[in-house]
Amino acid sequence: MRPGDTVARLGGDEFVVVCEDVAGAPEAVAIAARITGSLADLNRAESLDWPISASIGVALSDPECTREELVRRADSAMYRAKAAGPGGYALYDGTF
Repeated sequence: MRPGDTVARLGGDEFVVVCEDVAGAPEAVAIAARITGSLADLNRAESLDWPISASIGVALSDPECTREELVRRADSAMYRAKAAGPGGYALYDGTF
């Protein structure tokens, strides 16, 4: 994570990463790719019996977006990422 980013556990196996000062979708997607890549690197380096992966939903805030709506958007994107297979990410684009 970058300095200033916040990681919190929502419950169970769900976490939220709040990234301030993201320039837009390309940077947000790059952060998600870095997270999934780090988990894949960990699996290779440690030869884990139970590999770790994450399905990441990426959502960008806008001036009218509440915190609850932002989490709902990220959750929606996460389910799209899960449907594509483990260890991926999807960007909320308003169409699902």
